[in-house]
Amino acid sequence: MTGPKTSSCGATNPVLGTKTKIARDLSQLFVSFEVISLARFRAHVIIKRMVPETPDIHFDDDRFWSLNDDGTLVIGVGASGLEELGRLQSVKFPRVNQECGEGDILCTLLGDDGELQLVAPTSGVIDAINNAVMQDIEIVNDDPYSEGWLVRLTESS
Repeated sequence: MTGPKTSSCGATNPVLGTKTKIARDLSQLFVSFEVISLARFRAHVIIKRMVPETPDIHFDDDRFWSLNDDGTLVIGVGASGLEELGRLQSVKFPRVNQECGEGDILCTLLGDDGELQLVAPTSGVIDAINNAVMQDIEIVNDDPYSEGWLVRLTESS
C-alpha cells in the first residue's frame, strides 16, 4: 500500500495544503503589519524631533502648542494631536479680527482618523491665520512647529 502523494508545496492532502497557504498568508500579513508599525514609529520619532527646544513654548496635552511672542500667541497642533488625527486633511479656520473667549473653539482639524478642536487658551482677537496652510495642508503634516502654525491670537488686556 502506498501513501498519499505529496503536492509541490510539500502538503500531503488538500487540507494541509490550505493550512500551509494560510500560514504563508498570515506571515505576509504580519510582515506588512510590522512595516506599517515601523513607518508610524518613524513618523512619530521624526515629529518628536521637530519639537522646538525652548522654554517659551507651552503644550496643551501635547495635542496643541502655543508660543507667546510679546502678548501675541502663535498656536498650532502638536505631535500627539497629529498622531491622534492620522494624516491631517483639512482645517476650518476662524475669521481674522474675530474676538474669542478663553475656551472658545478656534479651529476644527479633520484627519484620516478623527477630528480635533483647537480651543483658545485665553481671551483675545484673532490677528492672523496661516494662509499657506489653507493652500497646502501638508505644511502642517510636515512641519507643525514652525511653518505649520495655525492661528495668531492677541491676548486681551
